[in-house]
Amino acid sequence: MSENDPYFIDFPKRIRDIQAAMGEQEIDVYLGSRLRTLSWTLDAFCPWRSYIVIPREGLPTAFHVRH
Repeated sequence: MSENDPYFIDFPKRIRDIQAAMGEQEIDVYLGSRLRTLSWTLDAFCPWRSYIVIPREGLPTAFHVRH
């Protein structure tokens, strides 16, 4: 899929935008646990009990907790 495709979503830009807002507000880490937040930032289905850690700089990391 290319940027010219009408269904293209720039997920890396979403992360950069979150990190830019974190920098403006001096937030070091964003922790997301809602399924909508996970799919909006990761472009993937995440099962229940998953979360994402987004640092102010660098790559985000997704976790899934199994019980």
